[in-house]
Amino acid sequence: MGIMKMTENQVELSGNLVRVFAPGGETTGFGLKSTIEIDLATNNLEDRFMEDANVTVMGDFEVVEGVETGKRQVFVVSKIEENR
Repeated sequence: MGIMKMTENQVELSGNLVRVFAPGGETTGFGLKSTIEIDLATNNLEDRFMEDANVTVMGDFEVVEGVETGKRQVFVVSKIEENR
């Protein structure tokens, strides 16, 4: 399970990185072992870590819309660090 901390301007999440799938491929492709879908692609971070890595991510929630999934909240990552 993950950990979540909120500051005035950003949210920090920690957990194991996993691949996620959705109908019609409408997903960012990554998430933390939880119910939070994360977006690594917006800030070109998707190639930096392996699936199931234990990471801490910082960023903000945004609403995205898909044809099949409708509107949903996605956590857009601005910084990612591997937990050791």
